[in-house]
Amino acid sequence: MLQPGSLETGNALAFCTDAAGLPAALFAAHSVAQMSAPNAFDIWICSFEPLPIPEPLAATGIRNHTIARQADLAHLPDTGIPRSTYLRLHLPQAFGARYDRIVYLDFDTRCMATDVHRLFGINLGPHAFGAVLDKMQWHHPDEPVLDFRNHGIECTRYINSGVLLIDAAVWRTRNLTDKILDSFDAATHRMFNDQSLINLALQGNMAELSPVWNWQLPMQFPKVKTKTPPKILHFTGRRKPWEMGRHQNDMDRQHIIAYRDFFAEHDLAPSFDIDPSAMRLPSHIRLKRAYKSFMCQRRIDKLMRRYPDPFQALI
Repeated sequence: MLQPGSLETGNALAFCTDAAGLPAALFAAHSVAQMSAPNAFDIWICSFEPLPIPEPLAATGIRNHTIARQADLAHLPDTGIPRSTYLRLHLPQAFGARYDRIVYLDFDTRCMATDVHRLFGINLGPHAFGAVLDKMQWHHPDEPVLDFRNHGIECTRYINSGVLLIDAAVWRTRNLTDKILDSFDAATHRMFNDQSLINLALQGNMAELSPVWNWQLPMQFPKVKTKTPPKILHFTGRRKPWEMGRHQNDMDRQHIIAYRDFFAEHDLAPSFDIDPSAMRLPSHIRLKRAYKSFMCQRRIDKLMRRYPDPFQALI
């Protein structure tokens, strides 16, 4: 059952997490609420068990919704991610016919734009959902990458599952949750968990969104970001912004400070301080990364020309 007082806006934006990921999910949800018009869409943090939403954040419209599907997902691998992230596959069923469109976001994202509500209106053509190519596909848009390459699959639409735009009715009609979950084979090598399941089961049968909706290289290609500002940043690396205050890194300091201040304001763990001596990588490493970014610039420029309008998907 959904909690009382649903806004029933017709669209929903959802995160899936457990208690450990809740602070980051709250930050991500707040970044969306802060940048969006009131009541433009509902914002949910979904979980197996009830999770507490601090009152100041609940006042912005962020709510918790429990989806008790642990038994359905118990056989799936959870290496490197909480098993609750598989709940994204259950969102269309969990919300029933309440919402026309559902946007799923990983909890290591940050909204940077005021027009995220327009994402819900993107035409998906015949597809049940849309997503952004994985960053590995950005460098090799005409070659099979990752799981496709490993399994000899000639498909060049390998998506990152961190941002999904779902047509809920079409997803349910095609029974995609069962199709994806039933495709799991313990003997099959997969590079990722749910992302590999989605890609191997559907093999490019989804709409392709502009990378601005899931910018997976937040610290690279400043020229591209200036010309076409990302709308949603996705911190895909092993170390996240809320961990960077204690490690050498090249992450933009504004993100680290934003997480630190948010966690402190809402008394969320893990609270952290920023060690100035650990903030900057050695100069030779920064130079090497800058050179790599420069050498890849043309590839990224070519990629972005595929998407002249961020509000139109490639069908």
